[in-house]
Amino acid sequence: MADAVAVTNLSKQYGRHQVFKYLDFQVKQGEIFGILGMNGAGKTTLLECMEGLRDYDSGTVKMNGSIGIQLQSASIPSYMKGKEAVRLIAGWKKTEIQEEILYKLGMEELKEKGYAEMSTGQKRKLHLALALIGDPDILFLDEPAAGLDVEGRIRLHRQIRRLRERGKTILLASHDMGEVENLCDRIMILHKGTILFCGTVDELSKRMGKCYQIEILTTEGTQKFEAKDIGESMLDILEDYKSKNIKIQDIKISRGTLEQHFLELMEGGSR
Repeated sequence: MADAVAVTNLSKQYGRHQVFKYLDFQVKQGEIFGILGMNGAGKTTLLECMEGLRDYDSGTVKMNGSIGIQLQSASIPSYMKGKEAVRLIAGWKKTEIQEEILYKLGMEELKEKGYAEMSTGQKRKLHLALALIGDPDILFLDEPAAGLDVEGRIRLHRQIRRLRERGKTILLASHDMGEVENLCDRIMILHKGTILFCGTVDELSKRMGKCYQIEILTTEGTQKFEAKDIGESMLDILEDYKSKNIKIQDIKISRGTLEQHFLELMEGGSR
């Protein structure tokens, strides 16, 4: 699969503060790529350098297609209505307004509403709608679900998955580990200007050497087990229950959460 984005030896510094140095990574076409890191790790600065909104000191950023940007914050005049903002960006991009996309994002309620009157979640919804104008090939999302209620988050995640199904490439920076784990094909973890990890969540689990956590609910209660080899261990456990004639009602298997792996990786990176 071809690269939609290729970053090579990218560096950015403010005075004596090195935000990041010699970053190298690629994002494949049609994948959702998550960027994680603690506050101050350089996620937003990295996105802005890739988007062309901020100069970088050295390195290259190559984009294979048009881009749409949802910023962490946007300066829209307080008096401007939702529909006016959409028309403005559509006119600037010289493209038609995709009413279907706006409807799926729940923009109907915001058409006649002034920007100053919108809640934080509604503003985030408008920012995403503006990013999607022109049907971009590559979409940058910086904390896309911040301030959204449960219904808004579900609708947003559904739309993001639909965009991927249409072949769009999405770069997503978020503090929400659950969101990243559920949406992203691959993740990159930044720490003090360097890349600690880049790959799938499953690859991160294997790297951290986590055992499988097995929780079995039976008529006699719940029991928990740990196993390195899920196949053989499960067979032994099930055979044991069968020999004792204990009925199994439910089985849950996990290998640790992304949040747990992230925190452990941060601790190791700090050391």
